[in-house]
Amino acid sequence: MHKFSAALLAALVLAPCGVRAGASLLVDDAGTTADGHCQLESWLSARPGASEITTMPACAVGGLEYSVGASENLAASPGPMLYADIKHTLVDMGEHTPGLAVALGGDWHHGDGGFDAATANLAASVPLEPRLTLQVDLGWHAPHLAHGWLTGGVGLEYRAAAHWSWLAEAYVEGDGYRAAQGGLRLRLPNAVSMDLLGGGDRHGHWVTLGFNWSPDDDG
Repeated sequence: MHKFSAALLAALVLAPCGVRAGASLLVDDAGTTADGHCQLESWLSARPGASEITTMPACAVGGLEYSVGASENLAASPGPMLYADIKHTLVDMGEHTPGLAVALGGDWHHGDGGFDAATANLAASVPLEPRLTLQVDLGWHAPHLAHGWLTGGVGLEYRAAAHWSWLAEAYVEGDGYRAAQGGLRLRLPNAVSMDLLGGGDRHGHWVTLGFNWSPDDDG
């Protein structure tokens, strides 16, 4: 218990100002951090006229992964977006068998002082071959005081070498929103990884730099 408490404190301290699924990615996977461990996912996204920084620490206990976080628009922000999420892995992904996880979450806009939306998501991770993994998401987005809609996404990770992977993904929502991005993930020593991604949606294009720390990740 002391190990978990220390890890939780460390994750909160590392999160300087406080979501999307899967860190800087649009599509989540079926994995969760191990019980008694914590991780930190953070990223900076920049597009013409706007930049946003997000941090999302998470800790796991009792088979559930608890995440809290915040996003801040660095150009002109009325206040941060706040996030909370609970995720549970139903089936671990094996070498030849898919994994499955379910997540429930919500977000609040601090500037408006109110609840913004609730989300539910089912994530599957499917090993296509030893170096290629398919991620598939199916979810529900329920805005406050509005009808909800389906969400979905597909992603691919190709492990090109021991320390880096190619990433590609597409994401859609039932209200007509579409987005896609791709890039690479570099695995560094001390359980650190970094993402460099480029993407676009109906609002324009962006570049994202992600920083992740996951001590229980075996690489």
